[in-house]
Amino acid sequence: MYYKMMFSTPLLFIFLYILKKKKIRIKRMIVDMWIKKGYLFYALRIHLSKVFIHSLFDIFNLILNEIVVFSTNF
Repeated sequence: MYYKMMFSTPLLFIFLYILKKKKIRIKRMIVDMWIKKGYLFYALRIHLSKVFIHSLFDIFNLILNEIVVFSTNF
């Protein structure tokens, strides 16, 4: 299920945006159903965890670059 939701996360947000723009009455029912089933929070959690992991890699990369620069100065 994780693999399936990982690829459908952007589509979920696009679908919610379209529903918001068109002001469809069914929107509230669909969003409530997703919240009850946990799909929306699951997709948000996957998206935020991917962002967090990417930021950790960026920080790790900066630290490694500083270590390399510092060690080559001596």
